Amino acid sequence: MIRIKKAIRFAVKAHGEQMRKGTDFPYIEHPLHVGILLSKAGMRDEVVIAGILHDTLEDTDTTEDDLRSEFGEEILRIIKSESEPDRTLPWNERKNHTVEHLRGASGDVKMIALCDKLSNIMDIEADLETNGDALWDRFNAGYVEQKWYYTSLVDALSDLADAELYQEFRERVSSVFG
Repeated sequence: MIRIKKAIRFAVKAHGEQMRKGTDFPYIEHPLHVGILLSKAGMRDEVVIAGILHDTLEDTDTTEDDLRSEFGEEILRIIKSESEPDRTLPWNERKNHTVEHLRGASGDVKMIALCDKLSNIMDIEADLETNGDALWDRFNAGYVEQKWYYTSLVDALSDLADAELYQEFRERVSSVFG
């Protein structure tokens, strides 16, 4: 539990004043939600920690060396495996890489991705109720591309079909995208 608290402090500091895209919600809510979902699913501490820290390499000034020295090689490896390797590529190439990578990823990485995307689709679902279709304007890719991405994720993560979180993810994706 001490290492999880350390990860929470690290993530809070790393994400600082970042806000969720197009909202006035602190970004840190998302990685903390991912950690909570992983914990509720009974994942081991290293996976919960990696879930809490999953966006630090992509979205903050945190380096691999920072994560290695604070949390060790295993957690760094999990985070790197769940992170997009090249954020300079176009959206569709990055997301296609993510989908293909997840098909062969380890169970730990798949669970983090599942909880990450479940948290995201829950936010999308709530924002749709509040903002309607204007929600899609704040994304790099619109409704059609997001539908492709999320339905592809449902397929790529289908070997988790027995997990309650997967079933909830699949249902929410269906609810949002029909």
